[in-house]
Amino acid sequence: MLTAIFFGLLYKRIYNLIPGKGIIKGLFFGLLIWFIKDIAAGAYLIFSGTVTAGGLFEWVTAGVNLIVMGLNMWIIYGLVLGYLYKK
Repeated sequence: MLTAIFFGLLYKRIYNLIPGKGIIKGLFFGLLIWFIKDIAAGAYLIFSGTVTAGGLFEWVTAGVNLIVMGLNMWIIYGLVLGYLYKK
């Protein structure tokens, strides 16, 4: 919940810097969050699972799950944010 509030406030703050108009701004912002937050964390889990844990299947699947599920979540979040936010 706090993460959503934080990113909502961040969206308001950097609204003019995001390319596009309206709902497309929200989509772009959601994909940006996904790329920074979930891709980085998922890649870390996959890398640490294959190197330090000897290739444990759980680490790799957790990383892939974070990337795939995060994509769905942040696209929806961005679209809703773009639709609801009016400058």
